[in-house]
Amino acid sequence: MSERFDPKDPPVRTCPAILASLLTLLLGAPLVLAPSAGAVTGDYSVRLTNTSGVHWASTGRGPFITTPMKVYSGIGIFANADYKAWRATVPGDGAKIVGGTVSMQIATPYAGMSGRIIMGSGTATPTVLYDGDGDGTVNRTITGVHDWIQFDLRSTTAVTTKKVMENSVTMTSMNLLLHDSVPPTIAPTSLPAPSTWHGAGTCAPVAYLLQDQGGGMAGATITRADTGAVVASWTSEQFESPRPGHTWHQFGTCITAAQRAHGDTQFVAAVRDVGGRVSEHRFTVRADHAAPVIGGGPAEGVRLTMADATIEFTGEDSGAGIAHVGATLDGAPIGARLDGRRVILDTGQLKLGAHRVTVTLVDGAGNGGEVARSFEVRDVAAPTLTLDSPSARGDQRAWVSVRASDDLAGVDPTTWLISANGEPVTIHADAAHATATIGPLAPGMHRIDIRVADRSGNVATLAHAYDVVTSDVPSTPNIGTRSGVFVVDQHSSAVTYGATANATVYVARNGRPLTGQTVEVRRASEVLAKVTTDAQGVARAAFAVGAPGAYTASVAGLAFEPAPISVRVAPRISLVTATRRPKVGQRVRIAGRVAPGMRGKRVAVEARVGGVWYPIRRSAPIAANGRFVSTVVANTKGTIAVRVRMLAHGSWAPAVSNAVVLVARR
Repeated sequence: MSERFDPKDPPVRTCPAILASLLTLLLGAPLVLAPSAGAVTGDYSVRLTNTSGVHWASTGRGPFITTPMKVYSGIGIFANADYKAWRATVPGDGAKIVGGTVSMQIATPYAGMSGRIIMGSGTATPTVLYDGDGDGTVNRTITGVHDWIQFDLRSTTAVTTKKVMENSVTMTSMNLLLHDSVPPTIAPTSLPAPSTWHGAGTCAPVAYLLQDQGGGMAGATITRADTGAVVASWTSEQFESPRPGHTWHQFGTCITAAQRAHGDTQFVAAVRDVGGRVSEHRFTVRADHAAPVIGGGPAEGVRLTMADATIEFTGEDSGAGIAHVGATLDGAPIGARLDGRRVILDTGQLKLGAHRVTVTLVDGAGNGGEVARSFEVRDVAAPTLTLDSPSARGDQRAWVSVRASDDLAGVDPTTWLISANGEPVTIHADAAHATATIGPLAPGMHRIDIRVADRSGNVATLAHAYDVVTSDVPSTPNIGTRSGVFVVDQHSSAVTYGATANATVYVARNGRPLTGQTVEVRRASEVLAKVTTDAQGVARAAFAVGAPGAYTASVAGLAFEPAPISVRVAPRISLVTATRRPKVGQRVRIAGRVAPGMRGKRVAVEARVGGVWYPIRRSAPIAANGRFVSTVVANTKGTIAVRVRMLAHGSWAPAVSNAVVLVARR
């Protein structure tokens, strides 16, 4: 017997979620309803009403008429159990119907015609929410767990109708509470490598694949983990359907410098389905937003007094590290290298005048920094003079040979002046060398003065004492009647490295002088000079001094033992400074060079106030190229001379540099 509808049936008791669904329906709110505060995570509500059959499947048999959401009886004979139905099925494996309400309008004036609402899962015996006849509205609450819901018009006995559409069922509202048991998935398809640095002008691309097999996705976000700031978001359009959102979506963004921090920043990518389930994935973006910091270098507008001055800066980077070093001098590229924190420039020999140097550092993330400085190179140092000849003693005619060097303006060859005892002599000169013949001179001491200037007007002078001795070599007891090579005159003091030494040699056989013999001066196997003995058997040799060693004089073609020449060699030390008029208390940089290099040895700094030299607590190591650098401070006003001294080392004699005069001022 069929259940007939009675308008006096008591109202169905509904849960708060169902009341909310009905209220939403009446007010025309969005079709997808958010779960109530007490709802289980994964539950969501949808309204299936007036969907034009899109989410419904029509099934059944018999002479029925269907329009969207309605079933009518036609004219004809209906057998028992004929029916026509609309069925809504929840697709996919991730969602089930777990509650809700359904309202159906029924009109069945024919006995044997019945309206019905049933629910089920698969092919199992369905649950009947309503089965009856009559006229009016049927309201029912959904219980249990189901995959589909259906309303239909059916014949419960054999029925013959004579009028179209007399019997009908119409779906007026259907609010389903669905449960999505499977959370959405979020899988990265493109993420920045954790070790890759991103510069201030770049962005980091991020891409995810979002999927859901149940109710669909409601939206996704990417936020900073530390601040919660949203850097990207996506919201899904919802539909009136058991599957109200996207089930597949590509979601991504490019994270800019403004959206991340310097260093490592963690982000959270999250996807939310319509049932409130959330899945997350975390990733890190490594960023370097700061350009390298360039420090040091010459002060702006500084005046340098060295053509081969070392110009260097400092470079540091707090992120990806310095990847490129570049520099220009007066707009032209020059060599530059990074040694730890030091940025060393290869400026070469600087010309006099104004210059501008720039240094550019680029880190591994592409951030670049640049510093530019202007400076001037001025020549305040006099040329360096080296006397090759004569030695301290010689005959009445002296051969003067002197070399000059200047590392900035260069020697002015027109300024050479050589005088003997105050009287100028004729010279032959160029920028590097001057020669002259002096004499004849009387026996005894004479003074040779040499003067030259560079093109900046700095004057260098050299005074040399010269002793004229006779060429006679007396027969002495220590020679007697012996045969051999005898050194009768040689340097008693040390000779500077690279300078010219002199030695007088006497050659005799059986005590008698040998004329026209070739005397060779050697250092080891190297021949340094060749001279010929005169009528008295005497030869005077001038030879360039190198490193310490065994210097000897021998006669070619005679089986005489070589005679040793006593030569003590001292290193050559030159000293310069960029500042000649410092302020009292100002630190003054002094620099110089030792020839040969003497790497690893040290020079001690000395100062002279008045006529006394005294050591100060400063020394400097000698580098591989022979250079050294130190500083001094003038604590009192007035004139102070500074020089450096090198102690004897092994076979090297002690050496002293030229003096640099400082005039300290207030």
